Amino acid sequence: MKLYRFILLSNLTAFVGFNSSITLHAKNTAIPAVSSSAVDSETSIKAPVINLYRILSQLQHTQQTNPDQEITTLKRILTNCYDFPSILSSTIGYRYDSFSANEKEQLLQAFKEYTAARYYSSFAKEKGTAFQILPNIKNASTTGDKIIKTKVGDENDMGSATEINYLLRKTPQGWKIVDVLLNGHISQIAVQHGDFSSTLAKNGSQGLIEILNKKTQSFKVKNNP
Repeated sequence: MKLYRFILLSNLTAFVGFNSSITLHAKNTAIPAVSSSAVDSETSIKAPVINLYRILSQLQHTQQTNPDQEITTLKRILTNCYDFPSILSSTIGYRYDSFSANEKEQLLQAFKEYTAARYYSSFAKEKGTAFQILPNIKNASTTGDKIIKTKVGDENDMGSATEINYLLRKTPQGWKIVDVLLNGHISQIAVQHGDFSSTLAKNGSQGLIEILNKKTQSFKVKNNP
């Protein structure tokens, strides 16, 4: 399985606190959403990760009939989990401040659509995985940020699970994911920065928007019923 495809949520009936690790399996997807308020409780800090896994689990257990509609729904929920403006700014780097407000908005919408379509492509047909949300919330090196550690893998072989951690930051809208640490330490922002930098250098913001839109369409075509 690809690394992204290891992420899955299921039954949160065992979700009674964070004093021990929680192992979630692909059985029951009737999971209530968790509120990510400004209150700094463990529940609110972990809410974006819980809700991310919740929607990915539902996606895998729903018969896909309309990719465009499902990607739109996924994008809306991802927007509640991720601080997309912060991620986009960090991904693009110093060039971001030179873009106009209109360029930034166009990039943001293309980036959201691309991210939702990528998740859809990775998870729409993936089955049989589970993950652990580990009990302790770590302080990140950046003041105030938190790290949520998870392990994700085959529900029948969690011993070989992949570590996928999340960097979260408190925003006016509550806690949000601002980076994903693949294999526990590889920054997704850093990886995407490398992927995007040559396009930005050659063709600017419009070049990156075109690339993101093409990738989004390829994800949709790949998963059309």
